[in-house]
Amino acid sequence: MAKRKSMYHGTSSKPFGSFSGDVVYLSTDPQEARAFAMNPILGGGRGEGSPRILEVDVPKGKVKNIDKIVQEAVMEDGDLDEVISEQSKIARREGFDYLTFSHPSTLRGDRDFEATIAINPSKIKIKKQWDPYNLG
Repeated sequence: MAKRKSMYHGTSSKPFGSFSGDVVYLSTDPQEARAFAMNPILGGGRGEGSPRILEVDVPKGKVKNIDKIVQEAVMEDGDLDEVISEQSKIARREGFDYLTFSHPSTLRGDRDFEATIAINPSKIKIKKQWDPYNLG
């Protein structure tokens, strides 16, 4: 990430004020994030709270593209969560802050979007949250 910018995260987890855990999935498009908020399968099966979209402040940092590794895992019917977890550990050791890969779009007519995974979630700050039904 060359400069600090806003990105979006869709969730249906219990309310929280800051990120924790190993990774956070992000998009530059709030419409893509909306799909993850609205669909508990896409959103990691949380469904414990109200669907919402978070606009977050993403600090600049070093980015590692893992598209080839992700595509190989998909083709081999691998466990994508496991692949992301392992790649996150490797990237942290290598000094990266983010992973990116091409993700099938949730929007009609679009083919892919670049998914960004923050591998140091505590550095991501929530700017605002809103109901995905009011996205516009």
